[in-house]
Amino acid sequence: NVQLADNFGVTRVDVAISGAFTSSAESVLTPPATNAPQVIQLAIPASAPTNAEPVLLSIVARDAAGNVSTALQHTLRMVDLTPPTIVSVLPADGATGVDRQPTLRVVFSEPLDAASVIPENLVLRPTDGGDALARAVNLNSDQRTVEVRPNELLALNRTYEFAVAAVADLAGNLLATTLITEFSTDDFRLIPTLDGQRLVEGQRLMLEAASESLAFEAV
Repeated sequence: NVQLADNFGVTRVDVAISGAFTSSAESVLTPPATNAPQVIQLAIPASAPTNAEPVLLSIVARDAAGNVSTALQHTLRMVDLTPPTIVSVLPADGATGVDRQPTLRVVFSEPLDAASVIPENLVLRPTDGGDALARAVNLNSDQRTVEVRPNELLALNRTYEFAVAAVADLAGNLLATTLITEFSTDDFRLIPTLDGQRLVEGQRLMLEAASESLAFEAV
């Protein structure tokens, strides 16, 4: 809807369209309009994207005396019907030797609705059974990166399943498919004998290796 005003009367309005798609439109006014709104119909091709891409309109009016207006620029956006997708996940699916105090990181293709980034939609649990682990979930300032941190240390030499579902973008489009990945924690750890004590220069340290599946002996 364009508001027109001209002493001689506007006889034609031309619209050039660029951005998400390229097109043009023309509206001829009979009789000429000196002060009136004008509805201009834009034909949107079936192939136009539906992911909130911008549409730039350049609008020019001509009056009965042959004068041409300065182009008026106006930006619209296509409707967003495209669900978010997952760009990357860390730890990667099948990763081994993962730290027992990991930060799981998921990067999405577009900004997310913060209300959908909740622990219920990003679940971490052992693959051999058991309840989901308590965890903190945070949406970074870019609105595309989600970090998940377990509240407790993961078990040694154990495989975990990480599932992501029902996360939505700003338009409310839900993740199309549930992502499920698996990773395994370290098989051994080093335990400092002086845990929590301040070390001084020249002090001799002894480390103990512990594992649930490996045997160690002094050499």
